Amino acid sequence: MKVIGFLNSGSPSPFAKYAKVFREGLEDTGYVEGENVEIIPRWAEGDYGILKTQAAELVARGVDVIAATGGIVAAQEAVSATGTIPVVFLGGVDPAQVEFVKGIKGPPRNATGVDTSTTDSVPERLARLRELVPDATKVAVLLRPGTYVYEREKEQAAKASLEVVEASDETEYEAAFASASKTVPTRSSSAPIHPSPISAGGSSRLRKTMSCRWLIRFVPIPKPVV
Repeated sequence: MKVIGFLNSGSPSPFAKYAKVFREGLEDTGYVEGENVEIIPRWAEGDYGILKTQAAELVARGVDVIAATGGIVAAQEAVSATGTIPVVFLGGVDPAQVEFVKGIKGPPRNATGVDTSTTDSVPERLARLRELVPDATKVAVLLRPGTYVYEREKEQAAKASLEVVEASDETEYEAAFASASKTVPTRSSSAPIHPSPISAGGSSRLRKTMSCRWLIRFVPIPKPVV
């Protein structure tokens, strides 16, 4: 029986529908969990620090392939853990610009995946937001500190005159938006959410927390990485 290691930087609940689609995709190609394939899941629950250990555990289990999802950092840790086991990843940045192996940009021969282009499409997303909410006088963007794209996103936000709201996990939403509300008006305002493990399934909690008039979450458009 084939064994698949499923490495995700987020939590099971927000990613449940994606995990379901993952299994359905396997079934479409003839692989049914429990019959001819075993799936070993590892969820970091937003703690990027344990991804390295989890990736090593999957390698030690002798999985046939690792599906690294929930951000490019999961893919980096999976590739760092093995140079032979195939790694299929899902990321929001151009993988050709990412150092999967220290000092070398681009995925190695044992890795391939899908680029959702969530980072490079920031200007387009902002333009779309202006169309959807033309009366918005102040716009805030939710970012997670410490991620691969954080500094780049923060720099782009500054150039676009966006208010940056930072939260490492869902428990920090209330304090983050309370601070932002001092500078972002309650009315005629909006908040685009940058896709990440903490926001993938947290829109309902965000709506309850934030005082802005609009909450818009952008859905990434995937494209294969050659």
